[in-house]
This record gives sequence, C-alpha cells and structure tokens, in this order.
Amino acid sequence: MKTKLYKPTLVLAAMAAASVSVAQRWDCGWCGGSAGCAPTSSVYLSFDPYSRVLTLNGSGKMIDYSIQSPPPWHSYKDSSITELSITSGVTRIGENAFNGFKRFTLNIEDTAPALELHCITSAMTYEYMGFKGADTLYMGRNIKFINANGETIDISEAASLFDTIQSVTLGAAVTAIPARIFSGAVRLTSIVIPDSVKSIGRSAFSGCGLAAVNISKHVTHIGSNAFGDCPSLAAINVDAANPRYVSEDGVLYNKDKTCLLQYPAGKVSAFAVPASVEDIAAYAFYGGRAASVTIPA
Repeated sequence: MKTKLYKPTLVLAAMAAASVSVAQRWDCGWCGGSAGCAPTSSVYLSFDPYSRVLTLNGSGKMIDYSIQSPPPWHSYKDSSITELSITSGVTRIGENAFNGFKRFTLNIEDTAPALELHCITSAMTYEYMGFKGADTLYMGRNIKFINANGETIDISEAASLFDTIQSVTLGAAVTAIPARIFSGAVRLTSIVIPDSVKSIGRSAFSGCGLAAVNISKHVTHIGSNAFGDCPSLAAINVDAANPRYVSEDGVLYNKDKTCLLQYPAGKVSAFAVPASVEDIAAYAFYGGRAASVTIPA
C-alpha cells in the first residue's frame, strides 16, 4: 500500500482556508485598563465568512493590545478581509487592534459621539491600528486622537493614518476634519466636504492627490498648510457666502483678502500677489510650482 504524501504548503493553505470559513466572535470590551484583565462582552468583534466582513459591535470602549500579544483575530489580516465596520455604539479603538490589515473598506457608522483612537506609547504613529491599510473610508462621525494621558492631541508630523486611502466619504455627523488625517494620501483624488464640517485641521490634506477642493459657507477654520504640497491641486474653491474665507482664481485668502492662505501647488502659471495682501501665511506656497511669483512693492 502506497503512502500518500502531501505537500506542506498545500496542507497549510488548506488549514488556513478552513480557519476562516466559519463565523467567529471575540469579546474585546474595556475591562478597566489593568494588564491581563479579561475583556468584557460589552464590545465584541464578529466575522462573517461569507461577506468576509469584520464588525466591531456593542457599546463603549475597546481594550488595548500589543505587538507582542496581538488580538486573537490578528491572523485574519492576511485572509482578504473586505471590510471593517465599526458600529455606532463603539466609542474607543484600542492600540494594535487592527495592526497589519490591508486593502479593506473601513466603515465608521454615523453617530454623534466621536470615535477615540488611542495610543499608549510615546510616539503618535497611528500605523499600528491597521487603518493605514484601508483603501476606502466612510467616516460617519468625528475622530479624536488620544495619548497615554487621555489628552486629545493631533497626529505628529512623523505619523500617518490614511496615507493609502483612495476614496473618502464624510457623513453628516462630521463637524471637524482633524489635523494631518489624510496627509500623504497621494491616491486620494477627490473628496466631498459636507456642510456639517466647520473646521479643517492643519495639514489635513497636505501631500494628497486632490485635483480640486470645494469649501462650503459653513467652514469657519482652516488650519495652516491644510492643502499644501498637493501637486495636482489646481483650485481651492470657496462658497461666496462663507464669512471667513474667499477664493480668487483658485487661491485661498481670508475674507478681506489681506492674507494669502494657500496657493494650490498644481497651479503652474505666473502669479501676482494682489495689492490688498498684507500677509502671506506660513506654508502658503508649500510645494508650489508657480512659474513666478510677484509680490507688490
């Protein structure tokens, strides 16, 4: 009788396929923050093997994980997950919860309370959560970045969160676009900013692939370099009814045109600064490719 030999690679592949072919559920609710505490069922992650969707369900906060002790669903990062859905009751995403996940849709469901993204280490590099690998985003609510002391802070200059993103939709509950959230997203070529948005943080879209931006009359704050160094950006358009900002020939100014705020990096023609301008904001020409810039005497 012949002994049938199996190629190890085929056996491992079959085992991997079998391991993700059934529905799964993992409790991951906040348990007080002490090391080694058992996660509660207040928040749990479920896996649908047919749609290949991971859904974070429940109400409240999610616990933290570490690279050394990853969550039990970590092996699914290489299993062609199509979507990660965060339901409206979840208020906190733990550190290292989705580290290494790639090429998926991130769906953050609509609700009023902001979704907190936590980092318990000293460096604010939000790559660890795996959101960095998302290529499509529905952002249905505000996002806050929280450090180890529980303080709301901006992403650091060295960090990135959605730099691989290609498509973004913002929900009606979003009132603020955080600083640097889409910085470096070279594949992001367009975005619709809803009327609910009142604030756009500094460098929020710096280095993006955007070709044009439309600012509604409701936006009352635009941070420094919000649209800087976007090589395809030819125009920043502002609703004429906006009380704080104005656009002329695609260039962004304050309302009375005494301060030039952002010159689109995709505009390559010669540019003459208007005589009304008394101040040019920091990074106003960051990444700019204007053939020449003339400043009035």
